[in-house]
Amino acid sequence: NAAIDGTEFLLTAAAQADELTLFEGRVTADGMPLLPGQSLRVTAGGARELRVAVRSRDGLDWALHYPRLLPGPLGEARALLAAGDVTAAAERAGAVAASDDPALRAEALALAAVIAVAQGALAQAERLSAQAVAAAPQRPNPWLARSYARQAAFDLPGARAAAARAAELAPTDLPTLRLAELELASGDHRAARRLAQAATTGDHAVLALRTLGFADLAADDAPAARRHFEQASAADPLDPLARLGLGLALIRQNRLADGRRQMEIAVSLDPGRSLLRSYLAKAYQAEGRSHPAQVELGRARELDPADPTPWFYQALGLLDDNRPVEARAALEESIKRNDNRAVYRSRLQLDEDLAARQASTGRVYEALGFEQLARREASAALASDPTDFSAHRLLADSYLGLPDHETGRLSELLQAQLWQPLSVLPLQPQARAEDLGIRQGAVSLRSGFDEYTPLFVRDGVSVLGSAVGGGDGLFSDDLVATVLSGPLSVSAAQFRYTTDGFRHNADQDVDLYDLFAQWRVTPDTSVQAEARRSRQERGDIGLYPFDDVDSGTLRRFDDRDTYRLGLRHGFSATNTVLVSLQRQSVHVGLEDSVPFPPIRIDARDRSHPLMAEVQQVLTGARHTWLYGGGYYRANVDRAIDVEVFGFDVGPPPDRLHERQKNGYLYGYIDGLSDSRWTVGLAVDDVQAGAVDKTRVSPKLGVTWALDERTTLRAAAMRAVKRDLIGKGTIEPVQVAGFVQFFDDVVGTRSDRYGLGLDRRLTAGLDAGIEASWRRLETPYLDAVSGAEIGHGRQQLHRVYGYWSPAPRWALRAEYRYQKASYSDEFPLVVETGNWAIFDLRTHSLPLAVRYSHPSGWLADLAVTGYRQSGDYLITTTGGQRHASDGFWLSDARVAYRLPRRLGLVSVGVRNLFDTKVQFQDTDPQHPELYPERLLYGSVSLMLD
Repeated sequence: NAAIDGTEFLLTAAAQADELTLFEGRVTADGMPLLPGQSLRVTAGGARELRVAVRSRDGLDWALHYPRLLPGPLGEARALLAAGDVTAAAERAGAVAASDDPALRAEALALAAVIAVAQGALAQAERLSAQAVAAAPQRPNPWLARSYARQAAFDLPGARAAAARAAELAPTDLPTLRLAELELASGDHRAARRLAQAATTGDHAVLALRTLGFADLAADDAPAARRHFEQASAADPLDPLARLGLGLALIRQNRLADGRRQMEIAVSLDPGRSLLRSYLAKAYQAEGRSHPAQVELGRARELDPADPTPWFYQALGLLDDNRPVEARAALEESIKRNDNRAVYRSRLQLDEDLAARQASTGRVYEALGFEQLARREASAALASDPTDFSAHRLLADSYLGLPDHETGRLSELLQAQLWQPLSVLPLQPQARAEDLGIRQGAVSLRSGFDEYTPLFVRDGVSVLGSAVGGGDGLFSDDLVATVLSGPLSVSAAQFRYTTDGFRHNADQDVDLYDLFAQWRVTPDTSVQAEARRSRQERGDIGLYPFDDVDSGTLRRFDDRDTYRLGLRHGFSATNTVLVSLQRQSVHVGLEDSVPFPPIRIDARDRSHPLMAEVQQVLTGARHTWLYGGGYYRANVDRAIDVEVFGFDVGPPPDRLHERQKNGYLYGYIDGLSDSRWTVGLAVDDVQAGAVDKTRVSPKLGVTWALDERTTLRAAAMRAVKRDLIGKGTIEPVQVAGFVQFFDDVVGTRSDRYGLGLDRRLTAGLDAGIEASWRRLETPYLDAVSGAEIGHGRQQLHRVYGYWSPAPRWALRAEYRYQKASYSDEFPLVVETGNWAIFDLRTHSLPLAVRYSHPSGWLADLAVTGYRQSGDYLITTTGGQRHASDGFWLSDARVAYRLPRRLGLVSVGVRNLFDTKVQFQDTDPQHPELYPERLLYGSVSLMLD
């Protein structure tokens, strides 16, 4: 390590006899400058000559950290390897490999295999280790070498099996500790700790202490991890993984600079290991030092071109530098080098790598505005791993803005919370609230974790706050404060939103509060407790195609207190259970009046619903099974006061009883020809109002990679709409990317069929098409005939195209067609209750461009065309009306990302040209248009 003018850097050089090879840094030898990748050779006559190293690793073999084998023959070769003379050691092992003695041949092949593993020659390591096992299957060293080769190839089950066989043949410290390493890498922390604890004082104490340290990190016990890593580093100061672990433990204790220094030492001890450089780069990035981070990642790529880790971390760094197009390219390079399990190329699960999981593809796609790609990636990830919390959260964010997807969005957020590890940035309160009715654009309802997720989880206090102000009396603020200490995370949050609205009586007032705690009892067990309070009041906020149907007197009230308990327990790495308990206190009502005849209406509902759900996930090599069930109970006290000319003519108070039970089974199965199948069966027993039935709902879906650029998706499913607390359930929400739970009337049975095709046309250009149809059977009470069934049909089709023509530009286009048709007996009643929809057809064509500059500036311009026509029933007069309209709306925004991910400042305008519209909101609870010009400004800050 050295420093010049206060700038720290690493210098690694290798001196072998008459040659000096420089790997990084800059050296002048006898006045001759030596650059990285060059060797200075002294000839027999004393002359100096420069040459270019054949590989980026040339001259570093002496510094590599070689996997350990049990003592045995080939003592001379082992001594040469320990002295750094790798060439001579390999030659000696190669000579013995030709021996007629199978045992000697096996030992020589095993030694050659571990050399190949350390040098990154994975194909050679695979071949040599297999030959070693075949030559002497009863000797432990060939099996140890086989375990190193298999782990290097990401085959953790094969590596574990090989290590277990070595431990059977030689039940001593080294094979046992090797097995402990692999148990830890496979997620079995208990077994790893049990195996390692018995060997902390033997010949391989360093390996035992190191394994215990990583197990402590997995248990969020940073002080214990630090003690173990310090002991391991003291016993063997040259062990790079012990230094890396110590760095991670220090960072977990919020000592970022000290942890980064330990990682620099680890790189100095083993400069040829790509993984160490990737973690060092991540530490630099966490310190806001983008340039040295990118330099280290470049060296990591040179050292191991097959390693996905440096590409992945480069993508995150480019995203932080406001270069999302380049970040996507780096991310795709990482994916090419990745497999099902390896998010980064760790020989151990060194930490849970929370940031790498949270800030995955979703951050990049969200930064580009490519929401359909984010939705596709998230649904594919969940088909492979239903426990991936980051995919659940990404999918939830991608549903925002889609009509009638609120149940799906909030269910995905609930599942993301239950599956998440300890987090320093929990959900913002507005993300989990239901039916806010906030018009999108100025105020974000996204989960908010994408922008500010730290690269390392660190103890301490974090504060995330934002404020928005704009026209029509718009003001919003939210604040989230989190304390993280060891295995405990506690956060408190509030959200305030108020607006006068775009017309008389379209005002809104929203207050949300949230208190959340998560305790990781053991590495396998996590418990959560949450309390939420919601207070809302609003007038008639809907958009309508007629000017004379909005209400000037309608007022709605919604007060909810929600209490939630969650439990996640892993019996093993392949067997996990979720439990969710929710209780709510609900008071909702509306008031309305008309002047003549003088009528006043005051309706109130009070209830205290209870909801309990449990789910178990069983994971196999080529399939995952998920099954569970739930129970819901509510008693609704309903009072409707109706006065006409001062006389009460309303019905007497009533109590409604709701009881629901459900069970389900889903299977995610790898099929032939790169296909992934989803099969499922659900049983729902719903007793609520007009419905009292038990229904069976089958599910079937497939995602099929036709080639490396084309994916076909298809699904057919039936679902029953249940009443849910907070509109959230832990039952799977989607099948092959198609949502099955919508914001329908409770008891509605729906059949949905979908077909989609996604295609990468060329680098930076994606397109796709998706079509789906729904058939609805909705129970309702007729005043004369009693319980009846209303029928409806819905269609949702879309075509999209995303293009990144240059490093700073992202263009997106989408065509969406929605159609909803309902029977004459049961039309869809809208916000005011004064009228209903028989048939509604909506075409929309959003076109948008985003410009991102590395300095932090970004700009958005979106132009959206709408064409809508519909047939309506005016319920107050019994007359029918038809309306249609077409128009274009323009939105613009300019923003600046503050350095070091401190926040975002933006100004924008919605409906730039103040276009007047006549439009029926297709989802009144989540409207997307603003019917007049709205100027706004916002600021978000992250402090930790």
